[in-house]
Amino acid sequence: MTEKRYSGRVFDAAALEQIRAILRTQAGASRQQLSYRVCEALEWRKPDGSLKDMSCRVALLGCIATG
Repeated sequence: MTEKRYSGRVFDAAALEQIRAILRTQAGASRQQLSYRVCEALEWRKPDGSLKDMSCRVALLGCIATG
């Protein structure tokens, strides 16, 4: 599968690789720090402009970072 969908967003192969690169290069970071970096890199934000941090954390646990 070359793309995944989570919380209304489609992550194509390039976005998934970008996420995996962030996870590899920031191995010592907390889940919160990682989710902030991923949200910022992909411009994943709520309608009010804040980062979709909690959605990203859940996605990182199972949906996006694996497979």
